[in-house]
Amino acid sequence: MTSIVAIIAASGLFQFIFYDESRQMRGEGGRQTQADEDQNDGQSCFNATRVAQAERVLEMVDDLIAATGDSDVLVIGDMNAYLDEDPILAFETELHNLVRAYDDDPYSYNFFATFAAPWIGRGLLDHAFATPSMADQVKRAAVWHINADEPRVLDWFDVSITAPGPYRASDHDPVLISLKL
Repeated sequence: MTSIVAIIAASGLFQFIFYDESRQMRGEGGRQTQADEDQNDGQSCFNATRVAQAERVLEMVDDLIAATGDSDVLVIGDMNAYLDEDPILAFETELHNLVRAYDDDPYSYNFFATFAAPWIGRGLLDHAFATPSMADQVKRAAVWHINADEPRVLDWFDVSITAPGPYRASDHDPVLISLKL
């Protein structure tokens, strides 16, 4: 499983940089250091790696600003961390969390389990962050509930049973951002 984080600079032309977080594991197997072992704090395994990845994305934001001269940057995508986990708090040291600011009931994923049918909970794994100058240009941000709430029988990976359109296109809901440019 990989996550893609899109970094967008809003300068005349939009620039997209994709960062493949193929090492973003959360208890999905793989080798872990002592710092990445489950610390029993509710954040599971590989928390140190996920924090380091968030810090690397922040470095990429700084590099992008330096290269373009444009401080208007959005960071959006599946960060593989819940709203109050350390990787998200690392992003919030430099960026505004748009979902936290605008969405009163943020979630982008439902957790299902046969032993706790029909579902056992929901969480926010998909986030949108903005530099301070970009945050001033945001009118609204919200999670678009087109996937997580759809019935499991209409799962995104079986195209033979899904209708064309945006619904159940993934197992996560996307974040929409309205800008006043």
